[in-house]
Amino acid sequence: MAIQEQQRQAEDVDQAILMLLGHRYGDGLVYLQSDAEEQLFDQAVQLGLVSSEGYVTPRGLSVLARYGDD
Repeated sequence: MAIQEQQRQAEDVDQAILMLLGHRYGDGLVYLQSDAEEQLFDQAVQLGLVSSEGYVTPRGLSVLARYGDD
């Protein structure tokens, strides 16, 4: 049962990251809607989805195109 819980948490993180990536505008920057998103932002940077400057990377755009609602 612990494995199922971990998978559910991983899915939640994936959805949360997709939502975070959706917080971008014409300039390509990801905007945090709350301080609680800072950890999620750091995770997206580590995954290569967002640059350290805050821009969605080509990899991030690819993930959004594949899984996002945009």
